[in-house]
Parts: sequence; structure tokens; C-alpha cells
Amino acid sequence: MKKFGKTGVLIAGLAALCVLPVLAGNAPSAAQAERGTVQAETVLPEERAPRAWIVNMSLNLYADASHVRAEAKNDFTFPMATVYTVVKLYSSATYTEDVSAMTLEAQNSIADLDTGKSISAQAAIGGRERYWRAQMMYQADNGALNYKETDTFRISANGTVLP
Repeated sequence: MKKFGKTGVLIAGLAALCVLPVLAGNAPSAAQAERGTVQAETVLPEERAPRAWIVNMSLNLYADASHVRAEAKNDFTFPMATVYTVVKLYSSATYTEDVSAMTLEAQNSIADLDTGKSISAQAAIGGRERYWRAQMMYQADNGALNYKETDTFRISANGTVLP
């Protein structure tokens, strides 16, 4: 393996700075460079288009003897993106598929849910049989809002899922 001294690293760095604008298609013309009229373009983060092509999120509902938990997970995002996520847990004494007719029991949010990570909202069963439903809202790179909901599950006072 060949080692470069400080001068070699400096020359390689300067060469890269000259080549990058050409590769990016933003190379100034020779006349512009000679006159010193090259202007830099600034792209603000707010102006960028959403980067994520694929965002695969999952939503699950879990119950144990004392709690019900809604869990939202970022299974896969390509390419990497900022995924704002909100997870909500609802309950009702009677069966319904409409969360607006249910009581919001718990909610949680995160500004950026990384791939492979999850966020949850949890509520106590409270010793009573109820119907439970989870809802998730997520948004990748300030793109469109996406919603997912679980089915409505009847859960007993001791955390057993009933038919």
C-alpha cells in the first residue's frame, strides 16, 4: 500500500474539488472561471423533494395481564429519510371500527423513527373488558401523511384477546 505525504493529500483534495463540479454537471465555463463570475447555488432543506422511495412501516397491538400496547415500527426506508411518526391507542366499551367514536387512551410521537426502531403507546387495562384499536400516522421527509390502523380487538380484563 502506498502512503502519501501531506503534499500528496493536499493535491488529491484539490483535484477532487475540481472534478466534483464536472461530475455534478455544475462546472463553470472557462470564461466564467477566468472572469471570476461563478456563483454558488444554495439549496435550502425546505425546498428539497422527499427523498424516500420506499417507506415500510408496521403497526401492531399487544396485550398482557395489565396493559395494552400499540407499537409502530419502521421496518425499512430507502433511501434514508426523516420519518415523523405518531402512534395512538384507543379503547371503547362497545365494538366500533371508527377511532373517532373511541376514547384516546395513549399517544406517543417521534421526530425521526430510524429503520429498525419502534415507538409505542401503552395504557392500563384497568380490570375491564374493552375493545382496543391502534392508529399510526407517519410522514417521510415532509411528504404526504400516511395512516395505518389495526383491526379492533376485544381484550378481556386479564389481557386475553377474545373472539
